[in-house]
Amino acid sequence: MGAGRHRRNRLTWPEEGACGAPLTLPKGEPMRSMRTPLVLATAAILVGSVAAMAAPGGSNGRPAVPPGAVEIAPDVYYLGKRNANGVEVEGIAVVHRAKQGNDRKPGGGGSCFTYLASGAKWLSAEPWSVDTSGAPISGMASLMATDVGTWESGAGADIFGTGSTDTSYDANTSSVDGRNGAEFGPIADAGVIAVTYTWGSFGGPPKSRQLVEWDMIFDSDSFSWSTTGAADAMDFRNIDTHELGHAMGLGHSSSSCTEETMYAFASNGETKKRDLNAGDIAGINGLY
Repeated sequence: MGAGRHRRNRLTWPEEGACGAPLTLPKGEPMRSMRTPLVLATAAILVGSVAAMAAPGGSNGRPAVPPGAVEIAPDVYYLGKRNANGVEVEGIAVVHRAKQGNDRKPGGGGSCFTYLASGAKWLSAEPWSVDTSGAPISGMASLMATDVGTWESGAGADIFGTGSTDTSYDANTSSVDGRNGAEFGPIADAGVIAVTYTWGSFGGPPKSRQLVEWDMIFDSDSFSWSTTGAADAMDFRNIDTHELGHAMGLGHSSSSCTEETMYAFASNGETKKRDLNAGDIAGINGLY
C-alpha cells in the first residue's frame, strides 16, 4: 500500500437522490441510508434527538461527540456540515461501547452489514497517522497496519494508504483538517471504548458519494488494554479492526449478528473481531 493522492478538490456536492444501506432513526423509523444532511438532522430532531452530552461516570476527557451532534441512530451521530478545501462535507461519529447486561440494540435493521451511506467510500488510498504518545500498548501503528490489511484482504482492494507514527497528530472530533489517524485519549462518556469520526459526502446518488477523512480515539482512562487477549482488558486489535470498518464506510451490524466484527458492543478479553465474519466480508465487498 502506498501513500495515496490528495483528492479533496475533486469532490463534488451531489444532488438529492436515491438512498442506500439501512440505518434506523430514533423511534424505529426505517431508512435505507443517510439522507441528505438537512433532512437527516431535521428528522432526528423531530423525533426527539437532542444535542449529545457526556454521560456521568466517565473520565474527565473530551466528550465522545462534540456539542450539537444529533443522534440519528443508536450510537450514530450526525456532526453537521463543514468546509473541506472549498467543498461542503458532512460528518458522522459512531460510538463503540462496552457490552452491558441491558445494552440497547445497535442499529442496522436485520442485516449483518450496513453502511454509513450506500456508496460512500474512499476513491483513492490516503496516508494515515498514529499518535502513540498516550498509548498504553506498544506497536500501535504496526498493529493497525495489520488490521487495515485484514479489511483490504476482505475487500480485494487497497483502501487506505501507508500508516506512520506521528506524535503531532491530534484527532479532530468536530471538523476536517486534512489528516487521517488515531490516538489514545480520555473519553468523558461512561462505557465508551472508542469513537470514529468519518467525513464525506453522504447524500445524493450513491455513485457520487465518497469519504474524505477519518479520525479515531481509543479511551485511555476507563479501560485496561492488551494486545494478547487478556481476560481483564480490551484487546486493541479487536477494537481497532471494528473502528477501521467505520473509517472505511461500514456501520454497525444488527443486534442478531453478534459474531460480526461490526457488532456494536465489545467485552474484555474478546478477540473475535480481529477476524472478519461473513457479514463483514459481504459488506466491504459490496462497497469496494
